[in-house]
Amino acid sequence: MLAAAAAVIAAYVAIVYNRIVGGTNLAKRAWANVISWQRKELRALEMMADKMREYAAFEKSTLQDVTRLRESVQRLDGDTIDVAALRESSDIARGIVAKLDARREAYPELKTDKLYLGYMKEVSESEAQIAASVTVYNNTVESFNNLIQFFPNNILNAAFFHREPIKEFTDSRSSKEFDYSPNF
Repeated sequence: MLAAAAAVIAAYVAIVYNRIVGGTNLAKRAWANVISWQRKELRALEMMADKMREYAAFEKSTLQDVTRLRESVQRLDGDTIDVAALRESSDIARGIVAKLDARREAYPELKTDKLYLGYMKEVSESEAQIAASVTVYNNTVESFNNLIQFFPNNILNAAFFHREPIKEFTDSRSSKEFDYSPNF
C-alpha cells in the first residue's frame, strides 16, 4: 500500500515536472515567434529605408540636373544666336531624359509610391503578427505561471523545481494611454 502511494506521488511529481518543462519550452517558443516577427518588420523597414534613400538620391540628382537645365535655358537669349549655349542645354536635357529612361527600363513597374505602399503593407502585416504573437506569448506565460503557482504544484515547485514565474510582455507606453488602472 505504501509503495503504491509512493508510486502515485512519484508519478504526479514527474507529471508536474514534465508540464513545467513543457510550459517553459512553450513560453520560449512563443517569445522566439515574437522576436522573429519583430525582426521581419525591422528588415522590411530597413529595406524600405534603403529604397527610399536610393530614390531620394535619384530625385535629388534629377532635381539638380533640371536646375542646371533651367539655368542653361535662362542663359539663352532670344535676340542672339548662341549655338554653344543651345548645345549645352540640349545635352543637359538629353542627359536627363536618358537617365529617366534608364531608370524606367531598369524598374518598369516600380514607382516610389507603389514601393512605399508595398513595404508599408509588409510592416503593417508584421505589426499584426507581432501583436498576435505577443498575445500567444502572454497566454502561454499565464498558463505556465498558473501551473507553478496553483496548489499543490506550488509546493512541488518550491520544494524541487524552483521555477520563477515568467514576466508577461507589457507596453508601458501604451499603458500610459489609459485612464483605467486595474486594482490587482
